[in-house]
Amino acid sequence: MVDIPFDERHRIDFDEDWELRAGVALLGGEGRARHVYAVPGAAADVLTCWREVVGEQFWVASRDEAISLGWFGDEVDERVYGRIGDVVAAAHDDVAITASVNEPHESAMVGMHGSMTPAEQLVPLLEVRS
Repeated sequence: MVDIPFDERHRIDFDEDWELRAGVALLGGEGRARHVYAVPGAAADVLTCWREVVGEQFWVASRDEAISLGWFGDEVDERVYGRIGDVVAAAHDDVAITASVNEPHESAMVGMHGSMTPAEQLVPLLEVRS
């Protein structure tokens, strides 16, 4: 888990950001690993916009780019392919894309996870204390 402070620098509210909402039919995933499903024909524009708006804080990739980069493992089954967002955004800074109106409970959480940072992936199985 990564603690995400409650301020505009660390939380980007999708429900309040017209640029991020443009061309988006559905926002999925979690605050630190968003799957963005575009309206038909808008995927390229949504990708461009998300890269411009959050690209300094998130790794932003198209579905095919994310798959080719191995974000979903070595292979992606055909039945899973369509479940991956047209655009995938994974946080590399201490930031999250929340949705205060549509996801009020998740947006109220301090601790979030889901991205590919060491803090989120390198979780010890055991801890020895002396």
